[in-house]
Amino acid sequence: MSVLHRAWAIVWKDLLIEARTKQSFNAMVFFAALVLFIFSFALGPDTELLQRVAGGLLWVGIAFTGLLSLSRTYQNEETSGGLEGLRAYPGDPRAIYLGKLLGNIVMLLLVEAVLFPAAGVLFQANLWPYAGGLVAVAVLGTIGFSLVGTFYSALTVNLRAREVMLPLLLFPALVPVLLGAVNATTLILEGDLMGEAVVWLRVLGAFDIIFFVICIWIFPIKSLGVAALVAMLVGSYVGLVVVPADAAQGNVQRLMYVHVPAAWLAFLAFFIVFVMSVLYLIQRDERWDRVAASSAEIGVVFTVVTLLLGMMWGKPTWGVFWTWDPRLTTTAILLAIYV
Repeated sequence: MSVLHRAWAIVWKDLLIEARTKQSFNAMVFFAALVLFIFSFALGPDTELLQRVAGGLLWVGIAFTGLLSLSRTYQNEETSGGLEGLRAYPGDPRAIYLGKLLGNIVMLLLVEAVLFPAAGVLFQANLWPYAGGLVAVAVLGTIGFSLVGTFYSALTVNLRAREVMLPLLLFPALVPVLLGAVNATTLILEGDLMGEAVVWLRVLGAFDIIFFVICIWIFPIKSLGVAALVAMLVGSYVGLVVVPADAAQGNVQRLMYVHVPAAWLAFLAFFIVFVMSVLYLIQRDERWDRVAASSAEIGVVFTVVTLLLGMMWGKPTWGVFWTWDPRLTTTAILLAIYV
């Protein structure tokens, strides 16, 4: 049996189970509608504001809804013990990834077919004249989201805290997808008089092609380090080269694609230090102390990266390398404490 036949068998199995139970689809649709309703309720009756932020809020809803689908990607096989059976089945294991990928794409596109009209009603935006462009954005954005999401779902399937680790790993890698989808959707809804949406569609297309090749290449995942390194290199290339320069700040704004994730990782590392230290004080187990020490070193490295990139961005933007802003000052104190 060829790779495509195996992949199609997995897709058909998953879609047939969903057609009979409708558990994922119903949950995703109602959750997405609830998210959009909350956003619409929070912003109030300001029609101009709702139309201006419709693109961003729509893709936030899609991202959170897609997370529900990704968390269930391998759930049926895991609960019934069929995951090992899939792995042991003769043939290329990449068919498992392709099958799950296609299933996630189909599910998310079906949800978006309901979500886009609902967003048009809630945000008082006429989407029909821009249907062609919005379909292109939805397809490219959904493929990019599913490529990365299916990959990280396989990466975290055997972790105890996979419900926490999946979004932590996924959303930083999805920054180029969400950036391209939100900007393209907003420009299309505004009429796109300058034809700028095409640039963001190219960004989404480039992201999809690059990550498809990378994910197929390194699946099945045998090394978390290799997967992280490849994802970091691809994300850096897309953010620093493929994404167009900011209209106001120019190329210096590209530093934010590294500066912000570095800050997230630094604070996450220091939070792990806190948790592991508490566990060590309670249990007196040296393993927790070693994890805390290792995580502290990682936090120091990423804090230094964060501060240096912030200074490089601050000089052309603010005119100075450093300002005694409370956030900058407390971050510098945090670094001094750990050093």
